[in-house]
Amino acid sequence: TIPGKRAYVSRMIVREEYRSRGIGGAILEVLFREAEKRGILELSIGVNVENERALRLYRRKGFTHHIFR
Repeated sequence: TIPGKRAYVSRMIVREEYRSRGIGGAILEVLFREAEKRGILELSIGVNVENERALRLYRRKGFTHHIFR
């Protein structure tokens, strides 16, 4: 990451029994607000390309999808 400019979200996990309740989206909203307060210009997040549920959430929240191999 670039200090003060870019942050990386690592291992965001919601326990299976609590999924589909808006918790992941709420966590991201808190992260967005905190990043903005700190002057972070870019957030990135890693996710397994087979995790369609997480990919849908991240896209809804404005993340773009890039695959690196």
